[in-house]
Amino acid sequence: MLQYILNSTAIWLVSLVLFDVFLRRESYHSYNRLYLLCTFILGIVLPLDIWHGAASTYNLPDVAPVQRINIARQAIVETATAYSPDSIINWWWVAYGIGFTIALAILGNDIFKLAKMFRNSTRSYQDGLTVMETGVSHTPFSFRKTVFVESREKYNTAEWQTVITHEGHHARLNHFADVLLMQLARLFFWFHPLVYVYNNRLLTVHEYQADKQPGINLQHYGRFLIEQALLQRAPAITHSFNHSPIKKRILMLTRKSGAIAHLKMLVFVPLVLISVICFSQKVIARTFKADAFGFVKLGENKFETYAAKPDTIEMEEENGSMVTKITKNDPHVIKMDGKNIEHSNPAFKDNASPSGYLFGKMKRELSLLEDGYYNIGIGDVIVDEKGKTRAFYYQHIWGGKKENSSLSNLKDDKIVVNKETEQRIFNSLCKELSDLPTWQPPMINHKKTVSANNMFGEYWGKPAIKVLNHKVYFKEQDTWIAL
Repeated sequence: MLQYILNSTAIWLVSLVLFDVFLRRESYHSYNRLYLLCTFILGIVLPLDIWHGAASTYNLPDVAPVQRINIARQAIVETATAYSPDSIINWWWVAYGIGFTIALAILGNDIFKLAKMFRNSTRSYQDGLTVMETGVSHTPFSFRKTVFVESREKYNTAEWQTVITHEGHHARLNHFADVLLMQLARLFFWFHPLVYVYNNRLLTVHEYQADKQPGINLQHYGRFLIEQALLQRAPAITHSFNHSPIKKRILMLTRKSGAIAHLKMLVFVPLVLISVICFSQKVIARTFKADAFGFVKLGENKFETYAAKPDTIEMEEENGSMVTKITKNDPHVIKMDGKNIEHSNPAFKDNASPSGYLFGKMKRELSLLEDGYYNIGIGDVIVDEKGKTRAFYYQHIWGGKKENSSLSNLKDDKIVVNKETEQRIFNSLCKELSDLPTWQPPMINHKKTVSANNMFGEYWGKPAIKVLNHKVYFKEQDTWIAL
């Protein structure tokens, strides 16, 4: 979530700076409106996009597999601490919820005031607009095709025509849709100052568009705007006649952008390219790392690790000789975001083989392996209550030249996978695990729970993948199936 906010902020900030520098003073109001809407939506949608390309990284120590495990075990035993993130995560959501509630209450109050005015007003019709005379002192404003004024008698013929023409422009240009978008954005992004800046810029452009009237008398129009500015403002979900600085509106009526200004419109093209390259979640957010123990997080969840007892070494006599026995005590993750992790196998999509599905998605990268028989060490896979994969343990890729090869008897037939190929396979593994179809989490006390399963590691010691002439096969029930 934090990465999403940072990326959105970057897109919006760059877009607003370019708008203020190149476009804000130009009179191409339709283009400016389109620019603001497109860049605002770009900042919402683009960071949601996910590209799992070369951004993934693999960060295991450059040692043999057994050494990796020993180093990792020692690292986790020494550094694991009890950590409960419940207080941090929950309090952030509580704060967001309070702000959302306040923003919703403010919006609801504006809607209530508008509805009250609508019920208590005298209604008439003109030029396709509904005119509501409220009898309350306020600046003229419109909501869709409804214009609210204190009374028609407050205006002379020229002033009244100015009001109707101005508010009619708002209706015909569908400005209400923009206002609705920004109100929803202010509701969900109540904490983000750039949303309010966007709202202000967009409403100002709306007024510039509505001010464009043929044969307008600038002196009289300016005086009329000043008079309306002294009246009570309108609800935020409407278009108020006195919105935006009066001086800027008068100056904009007299301004005509030249041909050179057309070139400034091209600023949108490099802006989109920069946003896609630099600020989408494609490049920034999808970085996967395996820690010293091979634990890979696929999201921003917080994990609590149980610090296992140190390994024990015992000397025993067997058949007249002393034998050293080492008891391994592996540390393991016990909580995700403060919730206990239950060891239980969730149901997979259509009861299919999760390994077959996963390797099928990875066949392009697996086809890079030389001919032989392989398997990928995938330990416990941690799944949240919604069935999304959040983390897993990665060991390494092993391979042999014979079909009866196994991890325990690899000798002369062992295949050494080069680092570059393993890196690409690891990147693909992280991507596909992250995007796996939703699991069906186990139920405990009638509630879905966080779970850890070993469905990928059940046959870890035996080959599950065959590569022949860069074609990939998966072994299911003693049968090799082409992927």
